[in-house]
Amino acid sequence: MVYSEESSSTTEWKYVYQDYAFDKFMNTSDPIWVVNTTQPEAPLCIKDVNSNMTANNETFFTRSYGKGKNITEKKLKGKFGYYDEKEAKMYDMMTVFDAINLTEVDEETLEYVSQNQECAVVSVMDRSAVYDTTNYGSAVWCDLRVRDQYLEHTNSSYYAKCLERFNKIVEVTKKNSTLPYSSDCKTQNEETPKATETT
Repeated sequence: MVYSEESSSTTEWKYVYQDYAFDKFMNTSDPIWVVNTTQPEAPLCIKDVNSNMTANNETFFTRSYGKGKNITEKKLKGKFGYYDEKEAKMYDMMTVFDAINLTEVDEETLEYVSQNQECAVVSVMDRSAVYDTTNYGSAVWCDLRVRDQYLEHTNSSYYAKCLERFNKIVEVTKKNSTLPYSSDCKTQNEETPKATETT
């Protein structure tokens, strides 16, 4: 669901299709950090590092995050697709699988991306929780993701538009947001022991 600035109320959703290219945002060797999220009990220092994009509309990447005193890494595969099959002209959705056992991890939809690919707003549906009716609210959340080289550009107009879109989604969904990224994440990521996790 895409939030429309044309809606008369900030408490309503209005579907207006907007086409953004998820594969283009992911096509970088620059790490991508989650700097703001509505994920409940989100881990710290969440980072994606792309390793290989294929001609089959797929990408392979490593997602890492803080877990206890360790950094946990997951080897993942993203399959690009369309959120709206009738309207889409670009791949605005990515279904994420465990790269080892091919279990589906989540489904991610690109709600917004800045013109310079600096930052993006991504809706996430956690497939491991979506069928748990007692915990469904924890299965869907929104991330504000920023490429590493732009982390210090929080005063840019591009970042401001990403943050505005993220905040509007937070307001409409009435969810709390947290800041999983801090400047310590880079140091921690380099110096902390790594553990590999599979689903």
